Amino acid sequence: MGFMYMEGECVPQDFEQALVWFKKAAAQDMLGSMTTIAMMYEEGKGVEKDQEKAQEWYKKAGF
Repeated sequence: MGFMYMEGECVPQDFEQALVWFKKAAAQDMLGSMTTIAMMYEEGKGVEKDQEKAQEWYKKAGF
């Protein structure tokens, strides 16, 4: 669902809603979702740019 909202596939593009779904997946230890959340913080998609949060999420994902 996160990628559907991020890309606007079958639903209106909505980065904030994408983040909600990626966080749900991250809570279930989905590393790809953690990486995507990190990139969203790094690029400011759906959130304010925040390099510290990006690094935290990259670390959670094992980078």
